[in-house]
Amino acid sequence: MQRYIGALILSVILSLVGYAIAVFWSGSDETLQAAARLSLPMWALVLLLSVLNYVLRFVRWEYFLRKLDTPRIPQGHHFLIYLAGFALTTTPGKAGEAVRSFYLKPYGVGYGQSLSVLFVERLMDLLAVVLIALLAANYFDDPRYGTAAWASAAVVLALLPLIHYYPLWDWIESKAAAISERLGSGVTKLVVMIKDSAILLKNRLLYGGLILAIVAWGLEGFGFYLVLYSLGVEVDVMVAVGIYSIAVLVGAISFLPGGLGGTEAVMGLLLLAVGTDKSSAVAATLICRLATLWFAVVLGIGALAGVMRSDVQKSFVAK
Repeated sequence: MQRYIGALILSVILSLVGYAIAVFWSGSDETLQAAARLSLPMWALVLLLSVLNYVLRFVRWEYFLRKLDTPRIPQGHHFLIYLAGFALTTTPGKAGEAVRSFYLKPYGVGYGQSLSVLFVERLMDLLAVVLIALLAANYFDDPRYGTAAWASAAVVLALLPLIHYYPLWDWIESKAAAISERLGSGVTKLVVMIKDSAILLKNRLLYGGLILAIVAWGLEGFGFYLVLYSLGVEVDVMVAVGIYSIAVLVGAISFLPGGLGGTEAVMGLLLLAVGTDKSSAVAATLICRLATLWFAVVLGIGALAGVMRSDVQKSFVAK
């Protein structure tokens, strides 16, 4: 946990430096004036869309855990645990979100089960963002955007039959066991996780989870459109959603903590490519990241504090 907190602090510092450089480059006065055009009611609406994104993803998370025959958990506390994972979303590859497994374990949810659902979540979210980017790629003149989206879709879709090919994982498990007992034990846990994941990537579970993911990320993309509209940037709603999706996609495949740097750079460059002035492009990018990534981190920190406090109280009562 301490290692993840260190990564979070470092990501905050680097982000502040990067954002300050971007504001200085675009003209601090002009950028601040552009950002000021977003009214408080519009801020509230954009943040609400982000919250709806988290709620839909939690519904999917809880449903998938039930499909793995895990015990029922009080929904309010479970949602708090889910949000707590966002506190560490700026860790490399979002690995810190696995902190949920630690807090779900006392409720009878095995580490393998929660990690399987986390893996499926990441895969479905990536596929959803890719599909949204594909739909929006037609609105861009540069064919490279569509090529990148199609290539990403091909990679993700190729993983699905691979995950379902049990003989491959059984073979890997047997080979690892033959090499050493310790390696075999670790690979066995990995194979069990992948097989649990395969259960959630079949038929209605796959399509239902994917539809929820598309709606969830589409809501945040629409929030980005509202930001651009408020700042006076005239773009089609699909162009705005496309810019958001492609930027998030680049951030995801970069494996940078929270997509930091990559997402912002692509978002800003795409806005400039559709004719947005520098100050508005930087302002819209920073507002979007504050209302999505950093809003999630703040909510996550609050939820993590609440979960830790609840666990301490339970421990005290038990004594």
